Amino acid sequence: MRLIHMRLISGFALLVAGATMFAIPNMTRRGILFGFAVPEDFRESPTAHKTIAEFRMLVAISTIAALIVLFVVPKTFLVAITVAAPLAIALAGGVAFVWERRRVAPFAVQPVRERAAELTRTPERLPWFFWLAPGPFVILSAAAGFLYRNWERIPVRFPVHWGANGQPNGWGERTFHGIYGPLFFGAEMAALMLIMGLATWFGARRSQMRRMTL
Repeated sequence: MRLIHMRLISGFALLVAGATMFAIPNMTRRGILFGFAVPEDFRESPTAHKTIAEFRMLVAISTIAALIVLFVVPKTFLVAITVAAPLAIALAGGVAFVWERRRVAPFAVQPVRERAAELTRTPERLPWFFWLAPGPFVILSAAAGFLYRNWERIPVRFPVHWGANGQPNGWGERTFHGIYGPLFFGAEMAALMLIMGLATWFGARRSQMRRMTL
């Protein structure tokens, strides 16, 4: 059963890697395709449709092949496949990207560089979604409260990390540091991200990227 769980977890990771590679053509604005600036209407052309379809087909084939190998390979080679399969998907995606980039090159245009200047000093209000910032702290606090109420149910020693073979290779203890340490670390990371977001918002010029960063 543990071996099946390991294959399922690794398979999910492969699906995430494949889906990320599959979505690469849509991760840029319409005027960019495979690293080249192209006309805004180029994505509707047969050439663009063909290049995107070929890229995604190769990514899909490599992802499906990696999943099949992952679920049929003997246990002896499972660790090696778990490491090699994501790299194979990334390599296939990289090769496909370079290949399709060569096809798009003849249609590349000189990118239009726009400059914007802020003409007002009126402070800009934080966007509505900034008020979601306390969310991570609420979740961490709820987890801390749950652990506090169930302290006696926590084992004195428990596994916190597992190797690729499914066997635990890291252990924690029922101490203040062992139980609440990860929550404090999470709170510190959330606070760091919040401070960086606010520093970017108030320290950078007004732009769409500033909103996205926050």
